[in-house]
Amino acid sequence: MAKKKRKTTGKNAVTLSLTSQAIDRLAEMAQKSGFSRSAFVENLMAGTVSITALEAEKNLLVSVENEAEDTAKVQVDLAETTAANTKPTVPDPDAELADKVASQAKIIADLEAKLAEASPPLKRPVARPNTAEKSAQAVTDQSPKIATLERQIADQKNQIQDLTKQLNESGKNLGATNEKNKALQQEFDKVTTKFETIQSENKTLSQTLKSQKAEIAQLQQQGVAAKQAQTEQTQLQEHLTALQQETATLQQQLQAASTAEATLQSQVTQQRQAIAQLEQALQSSRAQIAAQADQAQAIASLKQAHADLQQQYKLQGDRLRALEAQTHQATGVASIGEFYLNRWRKY
Repeated sequence: MAKKKRKTTGKNAVTLSLTSQAIDRLAEMAQKSGFSRSAFVENLMAGTVSITALEAEKNLLVSVENEAEDTAKVQVDLAETTAANTKPTVPDPDAELADKVASQAKIIADLEAKLAEASPPLKRPVARPNTAEKSAQAVTDQSPKIATLERQIADQKNQIQDLTKQLNESGKNLGATNEKNKALQQEFDKVTTKFETIQSENKTLSQTLKSQKAEIAQLQQQGVAAKQAQTEQTQLQEHLTALQQETATLQQQLQAASTAEATLQSQVTQQRQAIAQLEQALQSSRAQIAAQADQAQAIASLKQAHADLQQQYKLQGDRLRALEAQTHQATGVASIGEFYLNRWRKY
């Protein structure tokens, strides 16, 4: 028997205008399903791949007839949906399982109906030429379709059994879930109470922070005043240091003046002693002059020496008075320095 050649379907290039976001989604869907983009679209159009969206506005049901043949007939119907204009809700696992069971049951019913249509009751053939061959050919053509439908029915029944088992397990876990929900509600109440406590503490802390900020502002003002006082104190300290240095200098000058005064006093004493001696000598000379007239020139010389000594004594006296004036002035400056020093110590 010659093998039937499989027909190949030609492909046509289709140009679509898609946004960059839609192109990225198409590439991602194709990659996750294990197809290229063109193969993904081909399988999507053939009904072997489906896209499920929770908030889809329109759903299409794709059914394939004569799947075993080269030219399969694809039927596309618009399914009813209530997703439009509805708010998204949290999916319920039990409801989803029940919906899946109902959907699978509906699919099985549809497949069984198609199987019944594909397997009509055989009528006794009338003896006509080539009738047996046509019946045999019809049975041969329908056999792959029937086998395919039977496999689909078996798969759908297995899926229903699995979904039913999952539904039963979900029902068993519902009680535990309720207990967990109660525990979570209690925990939520505790957390709410704790949150309210924290809010109250935060309010108290905010008030405390406000008071502390006011205190900090006051302390900052006090710090500015203290800084100014410190600056003034530093200036006074510098002025006091300068006065102390000046006082030390004046004390040195006073000591030097005192030393000079003592030296001058000693010189004056010596000069007075010399004058006294000269006076004694003068008296002796006068006596000698009275006794001896030829000693007049010597007496004149002594008088001149006496006059010179008197002039020197006068100069020494003037110098002594000047030193006394300087000493008095230095004593006054030292008194002023002590006054500022005592005033600074009071502050």
